[in-house]
Amino acid sequence: TSLATISAKQSSSRSALSKFLSSCGLPLKLPSLSRSGQRILSIRDELARFVSRVESDLGFESFWKANQKDLIRLASLVRRYSAIPATSVPSESSFSIAGYLNRKSRSLLSSKTLKYSMFLRDKLTIRQ
Repeated sequence: TSLATISAKQSSSRSALSKFLSSCGLPLKLPSLSRSGQRILSIRDELARFVSRVESDLGFESFWKANQKDLIRLASLVRRYSAIPATSVPSESSFSIAGYLNRKSRSLLSSKTLKYSMFLRDKLTIRQ
């Protein structure tokens, strides 16, 4: 490979990284020292450190608990995007309604009939 090819590969990887960072809303260059005087890693350094540590046998949650202080920006992204709400009101409501429709006095409903009843109830409720 020539020097020009290596340079082209590096610039394309830089542009891919800069696109990624801008889509995450992160600046390319960050201050090198925090308020406490500790060195703040650049996003490139954090990504490199993440790649070197990710092969450990820790689970997802254990890994981020152990590395949240070293990988500050990545940990904040993980906290933001890996949080899943426990449940939603519409799904809880659907289970409640299904339980009501499939009570003892109506236990002869087939699963297909129950499914269509739930579907129609949902569609009729939206229009009203």
